[in-house]
Amino acid sequence: MEQRSMSYLLALIIVYYVSSTLNSVLTKQILISYPRPLTVSLSQQLFSSIVSIGHYHRSTGKPLNLQRHLRRVVPIALALVIGLVTYRASLLYNAVSFAQVVKSLQPLFAAAMCVLFLGERISPTRLAALFLLVGGVALASVTEVDFRFAGFFLALASALAQAVQA
Repeated sequence: MEQRSMSYLLALIIVYYVSSTLNSVLTKQILISYPRPLTVSLSQQLFSSIVSIGHYHRSTGKPLNLQRHLRRVVPIALALVIGLVTYRASLLYNAVSFAQVVKSLQPLFAAAMCVLFLGERISPTRLAALFLLVGGVALASVTEVDFRFAGFFLALASALAQAVQA
């Protein structure tokens, strides 16, 4: 990969993480003032959907065929909304940093679903990595000053929903 492409990729990664962090922090501030995670999540998703449909129409020159996409998109969209709502609800109980740490269990849930539903086997190396992940989240949970079970379980539900979405 050439230097310019690598720099562009690095810039995109940095922009993604910065915008994701800002989104979480700003959402936490909104939820402090307006503690309605379902309303906040659905409003944000409705706005994103409208902008995306408009962008699709502008870039392709044709309207989006919603009936064709509904069967494919609704199950994934449902998992997305459940993940977003449970994550935002977890922010009402715990700090953004702790919710992000708990959400890092998403690969564990994804691996478990691959084993359960697809019959895949997990290599010893991957299993060791998953144990390290669980250990890290356990350590973060034990040392969290403002730990609340409600926020922990909501963040876990968010990670599970994201694993279903993936």
